[in-house]
Amino acid sequence: MPVGLLVTISIVIIAAFGWLLNSLPGLLEFTSNIVSWCKGIFLQCFGYLLILKIFLIWSGMVAAGAGLLYGVARGIWDTMKANHAISALPKTDYGLGIILIKDDIQVAFTHGLLSPRVYISSGLIHSLNRHELNAVVLHELYHKRHRDPLRFLLLSVIKDTFFYIPLGRYLFGLLHSLQEKAADDAAVSAMNEPIGLASALIKIARSGCVALGPASIKGFGKGFGGVEVRVKRLIEGRDERLKLPGWKIIVSSLLAIGVIFLSLALPLYASISGHDHSICSKGHCPIYMNKMEQECKSHCKI
Repeated sequence: MPVGLLVTISIVIIAAFGWLLNSLPGLLEFTSNIVSWCKGIFLQCFGYLLILKIFLIWSGMVAAGAGLLYGVARGIWDTMKANHAISALPKTDYGLGIILIKDDIQVAFTHGLLSPRVYISSGLIHSLNRHELNAVVLHELYHKRHRDPLRFLLLSVIKDTFFYIPLGRYLFGLLHSLQEKAADDAAVSAMNEPIGLASALIKIARSGCVALGPASIKGFGKGFGGVEVRVKRLIEGRDERLKLPGWKIIVSSLLAIGVIFLSLALPLYASISGHDHSICSKGHCPIYMNKMEQECKSHCKI
């Protein structure tokens, strides 16, 4: 190795060593200050996380409580409106749980929560032949036996309670359509032929009547087809392929469910893992535990 290069390397090493000895205390102090600053920022953020946790807990409880209040109020209001509309109709009760509506409107539905009854209008009776009328009555009697008005009301309350979960409307429509299909199948099974019910559905659809209750011959889950789908199913004897909701609805619903579940689970976790506040220690002052300033000392009486 040339003498000049060796001398140069030696001078650099000696200079670096001298700089290190002279600057090491300052470097250590600077590093310590940076670490303390970062730790303070972390602990401060930890305090913010506690605030965020409290906000999340209360926001979840408020959302769940407000949703439940809205769902129950909406269910009561819809029931009252239906009762008022039906009470204003001219009708005669001939017994056996079937009530005749003396009006030219063409409707057939099942109403009543604990003791449901079948309502059918004289206008619909006059527009249908015997087989079609039997199919409609059998359809509604299925709703009556299974207390579907009460089921639909409970499903509606649950849907409205979790109105912020888009998937709820899809599931409500799916369950509603399944019950309508079951009522169709019961009528077809009792008559041993589907043509009567299919023909009745077509005539009712053409009349443009409005269903007065969720358990109605015209009812079907929103977004799951209408009369065309039901008639095609009756004639062909098979269901169409179920259309799943879009990925945006699924993702947003999962996020909403996750947030609500987390916010409602946090109080339970806090009650299990919480500290005994009757015992004072550094654990009660996480933000100031690195400095133990007078504020924390006074609080914890250290």
